[in-house]
Amino acid sequence: MAAILRTKAVERSIKNNSAAYYSYVDDSKNPVLQSFEAQITDFKNYVAKQQKSNQSIDGRLSETLFQLWSNYQSRVSVRMYCEKLMHLGEYLVAYEKYNIALFQCYQRYLNAFGSFQMQDFQTIDEIEERFFPIGLMDATADISFRALMGCALCLFYLAVEQDPKVQLDDTLDRCLITLSFIRLLMNLALKDDRWSWLVYNGTIYLYKMSRYLMTFGYSLKVVEYLVWAAVSTEMCLPLLSISYLPWRSTLYCAACEAFYDSRVSADGEKAIAGENFARRGLEQFKNLHELQSLSIEGDKCQQENSFRHATIKIATMIFKRMVFENRRKAKGVLRPKVRQNYKDLSGPWPRTLTEKLLGDMFDCRCSQFLAILQALSDSNRRLLLTSPAASDQEIEILDVTTELFYAAQYILQVKHANVDQIAGANHNSTYPNITLQQDASLLDMAVNSQYVIPLSYVIQLLKFAFNYQVYEIFESLIEPISELVERTDGNQISLLALLQIIYEIDQCERERKTAQNSKNAGSNKGGKDGDKKKLKQRSRSPPKGKDGGVLKKTVEIGKIKLKQTKAVRDLIDAAKATRNVTMKEVKIQIDAPNDAEDEERSVEELLEDLCFLLLTDPRIEEKIEPDILIDVSLLLWNKCRPILRKFYNEPNDNLRWLTRLDHDHVKWIHLFFQTHEIMSRFNFAIVDSSAYAECSLRLGQILFVLIHPSPSTETTIRTGSYKQRFEQLRDYLTNNSAEPLLQTYMEDFKRQQAAVDAMTFKDTKQGKQPSHSANSHSSLGNDTLGLSRHFPLVFFAEQFLTRSLKILAQARSNLIRFDGSSMFDRNWSANGNDNDDDVDSFTQTRFIATQPFLLEKNHTSKLIDNLVKDLDAELHFVYYRVVALLEQIPDAKALKKSPIDQYLSDARGNSHKKTLLCAAYASTRTDENIAAEYMQKAYKHLLAAEEEDRLYFWHHQNHKSEKSPTTNVPRPCIVARAPDFVFVMAPDFGSLASKVATYRIFCRAADRPNAKARMADTNYPGSGQQIPASFIKPLKISGLDPDLKYVFSLAIYDANGQLIGDSVSESTEPILAAHPISLLFIRCLLSQLSYEIKQYTVAKKVFHSLWTYFVRTPAIIESSIRELAMENPLVIYE
Repeated sequence: MAAILRTKAVERSIKNNSAAYYSYVDDSKNPVLQSFEAQITDFKNYVAKQQKSNQSIDGRLSETLFQLWSNYQSRVSVRMYCEKLMHLGEYLVAYEKYNIALFQCYQRYLNAFGSFQMQDFQTIDEIEERFFPIGLMDATADISFRALMGCALCLFYLAVEQDPKVQLDDTLDRCLITLSFIRLLMNLALKDDRWSWLVYNGTIYLYKMSRYLMTFGYSLKVVEYLVWAAVSTEMCLPLLSISYLPWRSTLYCAACEAFYDSRVSADGEKAIAGENFARRGLEQFKNLHELQSLSIEGDKCQQENSFRHATIKIATMIFKRMVFENRRKAKGVLRPKVRQNYKDLSGPWPRTLTEKLLGDMFDCRCSQFLAILQALSDSNRRLLLTSPAASDQEIEILDVTTELFYAAQYILQVKHANVDQIAGANHNSTYPNITLQQDASLLDMAVNSQYVIPLSYVIQLLKFAFNYQVYEIFESLIEPISELVERTDGNQISLLALLQIIYEIDQCERERKTAQNSKNAGSNKGGKDGDKKKLKQRSRSPPKGKDGGVLKKTVEIGKIKLKQTKAVRDLIDAAKATRNVTMKEVKIQIDAPNDAEDEERSVEELLEDLCFLLLTDPRIEEKIEPDILIDVSLLLWNKCRPILRKFYNEPNDNLRWLTRLDHDHVKWIHLFFQTHEIMSRFNFAIVDSSAYAECSLRLGQILFVLIHPSPSTETTIRTGSYKQRFEQLRDYLTNNSAEPLLQTYMEDFKRQQAAVDAMTFKDTKQGKQPSHSANSHSSLGNDTLGLSRHFPLVFFAEQFLTRSLKILAQARSNLIRFDGSSMFDRNWSANGNDNDDDVDSFTQTRFIATQPFLLEKNHTSKLIDNLVKDLDAELHFVYYRVVALLEQIPDAKALKKSPIDQYLSDARGNSHKKTLLCAAYASTRTDENIAAEYMQKAYKHLLAAEEEDRLYFWHHQNHKSEKSPTTNVPRPCIVARAPDFVFVMAPDFGSLASKVATYRIFCRAADRPNAKARMADTNYPGSGQQIPASFIKPLKISGLDPDLKYVFSLAIYDANGQLIGDSVSESTEPILAAHPISLLFIRCLLSQLSYEIKQYTVAKKVFHSLWTYFVRTPAIIESSIRELAMENPLVIYE
């Protein structure tokens, strides 16, 4: 008992005493310091454990760390406290907890110097005056440098985290501000060589950040920072040692690449500056080599290798421009434009001027091959967007590009005497100088004067040959490379098969254009019959031989066709077999002769092979780069878009749509859905959300027409000659897409239902309770439209549109803006006009539609945003029309597909969705009373949606001008919203600004009237964090439920961590967690539908508001229109 009392007494004394109280003991035995270290260790372990479990409770971590610093700040020494701040900050950055590291570590230290904003510092004197008042020799200068550098690093990653592809101007500006601030810190650190570690770290940060921005095409923006990073190593004496030479050469090469990528033209100033900067780096290395040769210390062999490594890297940058500029003709010099025939190139090396330059600059085959790859690389080109290196007018550039490829081929072909002694080489008789070593670096082999080339770099050459349309090299390399890839892990086989299929598509289209041109020329001469036969023969790819390879063309065509290797052929044949099996399930009558040419493949069949190649391999994303997959999705969409628009152009254009169906419509519809699946799987919507939304919308409209054609459409089907094709298309989608999906869903549903029934039986100790089944609802007779026979197709349409809407919502979440467009519909702007006598009686505030095709002042173009909003709203409407049909099918209840009222309940507080749902339900009902009831509900929900948007508009417009009262705590400002997160920003604290040190934001669901957010509401990631008052950027609060409203409140604290005010602020208005949808489109749609189903009262109300949005009626005519409206109720005026 006495021991327990002594232990508790010691613990109480530790909590109250500081570390100086135990100064008579060593620091290792100091109980306060031991307790401090133990709590820091526990916190680090908790962060590591949370990282492994993929949990995100930033609010709890922030509060724990805030309490830790508050408890020990006054009890330990200042130096130790600051050291631990920086140590934990760097630890959190390593675990990607940038917001906690910024708020609780770096800015906590910097708050002692006042408010910190990177854009406020333009010179090093300003930084030195603020953070180094005593000078750089201060004892805490290293802590200040670490805090400033860590703060800049966290701000950069937080900006990129919100916009990973840097698509917004605000994100780019924040990144460039960070780069400029790091450059200022490096410039300040160059005053004293003892801060060389800071200069070195700064070059690493500048390099990584600049490289990240260069991948998205911002080379021109970051070239100055890369140049500074390279030049700063010249001005720092400790960084001039041999050990930093490889890193310095990397910086020089990165700066040169930025110069080359940012050039406006081939002979622009940026390209010249890139070559001059490379020569500057080479001169620096030469001078360093001369100084090092005078020294007798160190390993001479290792030093020579370091200089050779740096020299080769820089020399490739010089060669990148020199090889083209030496051949470029001077202006005013006339030369005959005749290209050389390189196919018959023979003789010993060097055979061309390019090979001579390679031999003069590089002394081994590996370095020459590396220089060729560097000369051909261009970040502005994409692999599948093929084009020649230059236009037909620049013959010299085209010749140099071709010479580079033939020089690389020569390096691979000419067998070295000792190639047999190298492991992994000489596995192919045509190209013996290719090695199969997986982890071999071409640069390291060049340093060692090797002559064999790793297979990965040869594949890179193959990609360049395909991209530059040098098909002679591509055709000669594809077969040997495929055979060599088979000897390795085989991951590149999918890429080779992909390139081969796209190559065949390109050749087929070229031949088709050639045949079409010859047909047009022959038609003028009267030779129509012969040209038709020639067109049919040339529109298909050449026939295959017995071995599965493609037969060679005749001498008349003059091209050698591509031969497929076994591995590539197996992949393509597997895709073709899958396609054939699928297409055989529906008999397709094609008006084409059945002859020996049936084995040929048309462009459509090649596109199908390409789709199956990408969809049948579950690991395709690991084998092929994401950019290539995006380009394939774009290629397929460009091929399908014209045909898709031809098939279905407008929602109500059903009759014309039937006349567009041809004998290939089933094949194209199948290709459309495969293309949509590829776009969904490879996240194409993030790159081009409008294209994905259009594809989903048109396919959804086609599905709806097949399920529920209009009366005029059914009349055309019965009387016209298109009934067979219409039914054929419906049966194909039902048998091949709808029924397999429904069967899989029913199996999963039965499995889940069995588990629920077993649990119910176990709990109640009774027999199995009767559950929902198809038999229990088979007697329901509410199938007024006869849709039961189309139930699989209706179910497939519902699942298809559900997935499309989910993907589109995720894509829109990646383009969040803080200018109001992500808060409300920017197509409507509130302009109060007190002198306007014709103010709309509905709103008391005139809402005028913004001109959609004019750029707003001080804002970027919002055309794409407006288009995506309209497409999103229309896609929701098609989805709800399908849901309305599904609700009328008895079999749907067996799968617990809820009635329409349940869908209204699931929409929660989203009045936009409720409007579309009620309108869609009314448009599919035959009972006029039910249609009128739901149309009235749709109009009621539309008014509520407009009222919410008006509230969000005023909230966004007035949050900056609101001033805090003297005593009350201001409310937070909501600047953007999405289905699963919102962005909240701190308000202007007004007179309380001098007292506020930190603030916290709380969030809770508005699940009841007058819901308030309290201090305990920190369950959502991002809420409850202790944020410095100087941080005025938007804060993300995630983990929200879609279509649910939330309220937010704010608490402010002083420097001692004490709450300012009696409690938290007042809660905000309920904010809906959803993307804003186009109100203009919803009004137009509601007006059209209500008129079509003869609900003229609603049509007049809705259209009156549309009229006042676009047209301002003169006051003189206003009174006459009112009188006419009272006499004639058909006048569209309310």
